[in-house]
Amino acid sequence: LVKSQWEADGSGGKLWYGSLPPGDYVCVTVADNGHGMNGDVMRRAFEPFFTTKPVGEGTGLGLSVLLGMVKTMRGGIVLSSHVGKGTTFKLYFPYVSQQREVSVREELAPQILQKTQQTILVVDDEKNLRDVVASTLLAAGYAVETAENGVDALRLVSANPQKWDLILTDWSMPQMAGDKLALAVHGLRADLPIILCTGRGDQIEQFAPLPLAAILSKPIFGKSLIEAIDRALNQKAAA
Repeated sequence: LVKSQWEADGSGGKLWYGSLPPGDYVCVTVADNGHGMNGDVMRRAFEPFFTTKPVGEGTGLGLSVLLGMVKTMRGGIVLSSHVGKGTTFKLYFPYVSQQREVSVREELAPQILQKTQQTILVVDDEKNLRDVVASTLLAAGYAVETAENGVDALRLVSANPQKWDLILTDWSMPQMAGDKLALAVHGLRADLPIILCTGRGDQIEQFAPLPLAAILSKPIFGKSLIEAIDRALNQKAAA
């Protein structure tokens, strides 16, 4: 498959995501017979926060998260759609012929296995994202607690500021956004590392004055996420 190759016709076409070498793959196909997408929508389908739904009815993160997860597993996606004829997603994953003995923890982050267990607070109003990130961090050896918005997170930190080793928070959330949470937490405990995740690349510059250990572009999963957290914790230890 060729990365981002576009084949267009009058009513839609095909879009390929992923650069897959020759080999054996498992294909999972999901299709519908709905309205379909035109070329402009297809080109933006995996863009974070892009949605064709009315305001308040969709976050536009589902497909971007899917693409991030598939890429983490070294796979690719073929999106096919024609207006009035429905849409088909084909997900390709490398075929593994033998059961692997390497544990998830060893594959994700061997560099952190010898450390004392550290506690991370994961803050995100999207439950599916929150659960995926929490599972990844648990598998990597961290203790994890979650909060669904900034207000709940601040309540947890206020109750025991010294409990936490790092906060991983989304930026765009109801009640209290991630940047406001970072400022409030900094007032309680200035040395607590905070990683802010955002799908809005155009907003990153405004975060520069905030007390952040890192700013990550969503979606981010697996080894890349663990490495970013590890860097932030190492920076704190060296300070």
